[in-house]
Amino acid sequence: MIKSVYTKKLDLDLPSIKTYCENWFDNHSSRSVSNRGGLQSDVLSGTHTPLNDLFLEIEKHSNIYQDLHPVVPVEFEIHPWININRPGSYNDSHIHPSSILSGVFYVSTPKDCGNLVFEFDNGDDEMAPIENNLILFPASLSHRVHTNKSKENRISISFNIC
Repeated sequence: MIKSVYTKKLDLDLPSIKTYCENWFDNHSSRSVSNRGGLQSDVLSGTHTPLNDLFLEIEKHSNIYQDLHPVVPVEFEIHPWININRPGSYNDSHIHPSSILSGVFYVSTPKDCGNLVFEFDNGDDEMAPIENNLILFPASLSHRVHTNKSKENRISISFNIC
């Protein structure tokens, strides 16, 4: 199994993405998969204009990942969802079955909002969330998110590559 984690700092319009994510739950319910105490949308389908540039960047960097580690099919789909980890919320350890790659893009990351933890056979590796940072990793790599100890929401968009 490939355990490579890919990161890339992007330059996207975070204020409009943040507003879109915050307003999403005004008209949509939250689901509970790995999140505990936070909000998580269903997989987004249809048109999401404020996220178009992000989707293009995910596609671009998935292809770069493919060049480095040939695991992504030539044709693939991006299945994104919105996460809002409120103060005190976290994500349990999990994997993303039926996917090849998974990833996260950080929209809002207040100090102490919870590190992303990758669970390797030889120990854990933590990554602090950084705004405008894109992370790609094998979907079969177990991971979790520490408790948001800040007084603000951590906002991210996660996705699977299928």
